[in-house]
Amino acid sequence: MNEVKRDEEPFDDLTELSNRMLDHLPDGVQGIVLLRNETESAIGASGWGDDTEIILQMIESLKAILKSRGMDVSIMTDEGFYV
Repeated sequence: MNEVKRDEEPFDDLTELSNRMLDHLPDGVQGIVLLRNETESAIGASGWGDDTEIILQMIESLKAILKSRGMDVSIMTDEGFYV
């Protein structure tokens, strides 16, 4: 895994690009942008209150993608809850 950073401001080309993509969303639309090149990856998000909401949305989206392919996924938290 590459170095993981979190910042409100872009710190490399991919995070800058993800922010520019999210800037074009209409008001009231939430978005997540996942980008990757040969050496780096970036995630940008806009419209959520906090990171927990973003993570839950990403899990729900992953579950929907897998379900459409006839698969299922369960994720257990450190506290023993299934998502």
